Amino acid sequence: MKNKLFWIISAIVIVLLIIVAFIVKQTSDSNKSKKENEYQTYKVENEAPLSVSGKSSPNKIKTYNNNEQFGKVSNINVKDGQKVSEGETLLSYDGSGEKRQQLQESVDQASQAVEQTRQQMSDAKGSEQEKLQKELEKQQQEQQKAQKQLSQYDEQMNQSQTAEFSGKVEVVDGANAESGKPVLKLIADKPEIETELSEFDVTKVDEGDKVNIKVNSTGEKGKGEIKQVSELPTSYEEQGQSAGGASQMAQAQGGQAAGGESEGGEASGVEAQGTSQASNPVSSAPTGGSGESSKYKVTIGNLSIPVRAGFSVEGEIPLDTVKIPKSVLTKNNEVYVVDKNNKVKKKKLEIQKRNEEIFVKKGLKTGEKVLKNPKKSLKDGDKVEVSS
Repeated sequence: MKNKLFWIISAIVIVLLIIVAFIVKQTSDSNKSKKENEYQTYKVENEAPLSVSGKSSPNKIKTYNNNEQFGKVSNINVKDGQKVSEGETLLSYDGSGEKRQQLQESVDQASQAVEQTRQQMSDAKGSEQEKLQKELEKQQQEQQKAQKQLSQYDEQMNQSQTAEFSGKVEVVDGANAESGKPVLKLIADKPEIETELSEFDVTKVDEGDKVNIKVNSTGEKGKGEIKQVSELPTSYEEQGQSAGGASQMAQAQGGQAAGGESEGGEASGVEAQGTSQASNPVSSAPTGGSGESSKYKVTIGNLSIPVRAGFSVEGEIPLDTVKIPKSVLTKNNEVYVVDKNNKVKKKKLEIQKRNEEIFVKKGLKTGEKVLKNPKKSLKDGDKVEVSS
């Protein structure tokens, strides 16, 4: 009796195990089948922002040198560290320079000659009057030339005394400056950030693009925008400096000795322009090995926060470009977009390939979800299983 009961229980257990095994297998097969039919998706987003770093510097610095052509420096009208506005008088000359006296004498002599010829013409007749008329025209040209030179001198003298732009003054040697030496400097109050981008990233940005900035030392955050993207790589600049450095240095010394302004300002002298370029070196190919990536200078300006010159700054340049993985694209440059009901819609894309990366020029919006590795049998409007 006991043996019979044992066999009955054993049979029941075996049957139950078979049933459980069958259920487990069915469930496993169902899950496997479901998993095989599930799709992974890719969410369309803008490309990650470009990270840059650089240092802040004034967008302009003008050095006011002592120019004896205008006389002696009679007064420094500002204090060291003072903020000034464009057109404000920074220093004054006493006007004792011989150059202006010579120019004024030339104007007076030319005017006197014109007046004398006019008086002679009033009494002259016939061919004599015609001769005097030609002489008058020549004298009037000389008068205009002399007046123009005097006006240019006065304009340059004014530029040598007034602020060309708003900023902060740094007094150097003041009224004690020797001829051709700095009296003071004007530092613009509009800082800029100089940074660089590689040849792989420079084509992704344009002038006017917004930049998010952060000052490393203070943690202060602000905004800026790209003001300039260099057309030539920095290797050209290095080559140009090497080729033309000696001549430019000699020229700059000569110009400053004549009393011109430097570092962004125009020369003050009438006969010598202190910042004009004496030579134009011709550059050939950029320097650097063939395996090196070229760098391009990028200037960021219109900063929303004040940044002291020399401060290190980090920045991010948001990009509106859309990059997608190869796995979502069919051979015909199509993708399958999934809606909230898990139904798909086929879209034809306009793409651009760069360095084995795929960029969408037209056809997709950020936030849309597309299927990875879509099957060839998939059709417009099909409902699919999407993995969470």
